[in-house]
Amino acid sequence: MNKKDYPFGILLIVLGILFALLNFEAITKEWLLLILSIGALVVYLMNRSVGYLVFGLILLGISLLCIFKHNGYYIFDNLW
Repeated sequence: MNKKDYPFGILLIVLGILFALLNFEAITKEWLLLILSIGALVVYLMNRSVGYLVFGLILLGISLLCIFKHNGYYIFDNLW
């Protein structure tokens, strides 16, 4: 097995665990988005690819807005 295949396999295992937690209702969709955005930002810090940074920041913004709305903090009332 090639050494560069390990990160992709680890990513698939982590995604499987996250979606299993979502299926068992241990986490919500908002927290899943937050965890995925933090993961994308960590990958950016390791690879320094701008695509991961943009994807992570967009997901982070969306997930924080959803978490705030879910908990009753309406930052932007007219947003949705």
